[in-house]
Amino acid sequence: MGPITLRTLLAALLSLAALPLAAAPITDVSNNYVYTTVDMPGAGSITAVNGLNDFGRFVGVYDDAAGNYHAFQGRIGAATLVKVDYPGAVQTFLISIANDGAMAGTWFDTGGAQHGFVLRNGRYTSIDIPQAAAKTKAKFELGVGLGSSVYGLNTLGDVVGQYADKRSVGHGFRLRSGIVETIDAPDAGTGPGFDLGGTNVVRISEDGTMAGYYQQLKPALRIGFGRHGFVLRGGRFEIVDAPQAVFTQVLGLSNDGCVTGVYATLASLTLGRGFVYCGGRYSRILHPDGFTSTSVASRNVSGVLSGEYAGADNRTHGFIAIPK
Repeated sequence: MGPITLRTLLAALLSLAALPLAAAPITDVSNNYVYTTVDMPGAGSITAVNGLNDFGRFVGVYDDAAGNYHAFQGRIGAATLVKVDYPGAVQTFLISIANDGAMAGTWFDTGGAQHGFVLRNGRYTSIDIPQAAAKTKAKFELGVGLGSSVYGLNTLGDVVGQYADKRSVGHGFRLRSGIVETIDAPDAGTGPGFDLGGTNVVRISEDGTMAGYYQQLKPALRIGFGRHGFVLRGGRFEIVDAPQAVFTQVLGLSNDGCVTGVYATLASLTLGRGFVYCGGRYSRILHPDGFTSTSVASRNVSGVLSGEYAGADNRTHGFIAIPK
């Protein structure tokens, strides 16, 4: 996240003046779970479990020896992970799986442009938002080249994600019945790329509630400061900032309204901490083998978590965490 000067430190503290969803302390509940590490056989150095549905099915990504990403799906309790690649894609990311088994993600073509997709009943459907630039040079969540990326879906057919316009500004979106709704957080920055502005909608629940994060553009701040999570319910944005955080990124939203993600504090900028916000309370999650960071990407209604952690072996591992 870059070196900290006194000026950027003070500015980061001022950035926390955005009204949070709740001014609550955070409790460490890491020991309340039984953890299972998920590593795709043959993966290079990264495996991550990005999405989990209410029936124990999950999806994720891994890298190969050449550094390209591929997707996989699995089921809690099953030994086999199944590779998933969008036909003809150079890279494939799976981010979400709905309760009907439909999956959502993003694929890269040979020119480096990103496209969203949904995989439902064995059929791939590519998604390109009409307002999107075909390809941008700025860096976004999945890398350079954002045109349209899909992150979340529900069983009603709603799809959410992010697209970049011709100025390389990222906008969140919801696609419902063929109609695109652009979603911009009220104080999101308008600079190009991942670190200078934009809004990303990453999840949509069965009742239509959406969640994601945005970058608040403040020229005095270093990369990372000004990142806030949000929940969008009934047309109203609610800011999600983990207690004492200068960086909060919402990654998951369960069908019972619980939010998950990762945050960092000024006291430990290089240590990403997973969190769950549920029932008005924040809880911290640190994987017992997490050497530098833990990220909680998803939660289901049974309280099972999925995500990734950085191990002492300098590799990123996926995980499933089941409440004791």
